[in-house]
Amino acid sequence: PPAAQAYQPAGKFQTEDQAKKRCPTDVVVWLNLASRLYYPKGHLWYATSKGGAFVCRKEADEEGNRPG
Repeated sequence: PPAAQAYQPAGKFQTEDQAKKRCPTDVVVWLNLASRLYYPKGHLWYATSKGGAFVCRKEADEEGNRPG
């Protein structure tokens, strides 16, 4: 059987600027894909985990992620 796919948010980006273009009026956060916790800019874990992506906070919330 195929391996379980890791969670992949709809709008995940490698750079903060890419995410800002998708959601210019929303806050860009760093989403840890394994834990599904997100962190705002300025947080100790912002953009630090290997398995993460920049996403729009509203979209992260809509997909069931939560603040870390």
